[in-house]
Amino acid sequence: MPLVNSLVPSRFLTILAHLVIVLTILFSRDTNVIASLPPDYEGSQFYSQDAEFIVAITLTLVAFLIDALPALVELVLILTILRLGKKPL
Repeated sequence: MPLVNSLVPSRFLTILAHLVIVLTILFSRDTNVIASLPPDYEGSQFYSQDAEFIVAITLTLVAFLIDALPALVELVLILTILRLGKKPL
């Protein structure tokens, strides 16, 4: 039983860490796009890489939502079960 009790919090912790990393990468978009370009890049290359970056981040966020939705449903079920186990005042 202790293994099961530690798996649920670790799952939410990894999902939260994944969200923080993706948002950090999203907010430092210009730096990441420039780092992927050669030193003598042109404006058209920057805009092309920026568009690819936005598509990649969008797909990452969609995958995150697909991953996080079942976890949030599980959290609601666990909280509902815990609430039903308590006696009313």
